[in-house]
Amino acid sequence: MKKTNSNATLKFEDIPAGYKYCFQTACPFHGDCMRFKASEVVPSDKTWGTSVFPTALKNGHCDFFQEIKTLHLAYGFDALFANIKGKDVKELRAEVQQYLGARSNYYRYNSGEYKLKLAQQAYILGLFSNFGYTEGMHFDAYEDRFEME
Repeated sequence: MKKTNSNATLKFEDIPAGYKYCFQTACPFHGDCMRFKASEVVPSDKTWGTSVFPTALKNGHCDFFQEIKTLHLAYGFDALFANIKGKDVKELRAEVQQYLGARSNYYRYNSGEYKLKLAQQAYILGLFSNFGYTEGMHFDAYEDRFEME
């Protein structure tokens, strides 16, 4: 298994409710498994939850194995619009809003409440490219997070 190189840190608050944890240190896959990584950040005051049983490992395979992966997320549009010609701003903003599904979503992605995945980032940068803006185009901020299935 390949290790993911990122600046992502995992906090218990980032783990979705109902996530299945694995505490099996003897499992040959534990070093590459997100479920085991999640178990390492369970606070000491938590005494119960959903977990994978040792019997899940059969014939060198675990149906609950989840490879450790990170997402490189982005948010904020101010930097994108900083050097856009006035005549293009309204149309470009409308296209981004339409792509994101609603004006309210646009503002949530702009504030960082929602984060853009790589495919969304590429699509939005493509919109700017269609208008001829290609140099130095970037979002306001980026954040790496662990992917939690």
